[in-house]
Amino acid sequence: MMAFGWADGEWVSPGERVLQVGDPGALLGQGVFETFRLKSQGVSAFSQHLARLGWAALRQNCAPVPQIPFEQILQDLLQKSGLKEARARITLRPPGVNPRLLLQVLPLGSETERMRREGVSLEISPFLRSAKDPTVAIKLVSRGFLDRAKALAKSEGADDALLLGEDFQVLETTTANFFLVDSLGRLSTTTLCDAFLPGITRNRVLRLAQGLGWDLGSNWIQREDLWTAREAFVTNAVMGVAPVRKIGSRDFPLGPKALHLQRILDD
Repeated sequence: MMAFGWADGEWVSPGERVLQVGDPGALLGQGVFETFRLKSQGVSAFSQHLARLGWAALRQNCAPVPQIPFEQILQDLLQKSGLKEARARITLRPPGVNPRLLLQVLPLGSETERMRREGVSLEISPFLRSAKDPTVAIKLVSRGFLDRAKALAKSEGADDALLLGEDFQVLETTTANFFLVDSLGRLSTTTLCDAFLPGITRNRVLRLAQGLGWDLGSNWIQREDLWTAREAFVTNAVMGVAPVRKIGSRDFPLGPKALHLQRILDD
């Protein structure tokens, strides 16, 4: 896929190199980032994405976030790309590393729409996530644990890995937050006390569910709860809501709650 970018005030054409040989940010995986779906109308909850980028930057020695017209630059990139909508990414690296700030847009790709339409297949990861891991709530450029878990899941034919904590509670996937509708029809997801990334779309979905009057169930999801759930779905800022069609050997229906939320967020 061809990426159009902006690096420290300079437009970057597809195929143009922006990193130098021996770049410390690339070699060591230094930096934090945000990804989201970009449309000509803008980005949903963009101020929250920018705030989370600043929060992560403070914790990874990447602060401060430069004061630039982010939304205008992103719209210019979208126009240059010729796309109606795209996957956008903001990458911020430590001071002294050049380029320090990189904005780019990429085509969404057929896989994103396939998973939204047909559902996501998940494989339970054998690698347990520690609640003491200080990186779990930060979107880091270096994704060693997550990439390893996802690669293993994909080698087994799944789209992504479903991550568990040390007490075998269900946390998230490597790219999205996880929800299930339990046997009583209640909506459940991981709590803010657990070792996971609290997504912006996750928060929007919880607010929508409350506004719709849906019952919220236990937020301590155990592995065995997966086998009695009525439906499951995942959320992130690129896909929005995508139903889960399979976890391990169990097939799930494309549930009505997931599809209803997907339609609301799309509108």
